[in-house]
Amino acid sequence: MTELRIVDMESLEAVENIPALRELSVWNTPNLKKICNLPSLKDLNICHCPVLETEDINSLQEVHIF
Repeated sequence: MTELRIVDMESLEAVENIPALRELSVWNTPNLKKICNLPSLKDLNICHCPVLETEDINSLQEVHIF
């Protein structure tokens, strides 16, 4: 999997350990606390994730916060 879109998942707390993921979009996921260990992630799009923290995402080239 290289692209993942997550929308309206109130119970989701983490996105982690997906080595091939290159693009991640997360919308309206208010309990998402952590995005980590995504070594290939290049593009991150975030909207309404108020408690989110990131770890070990050194490969990012673009971040869009809406």
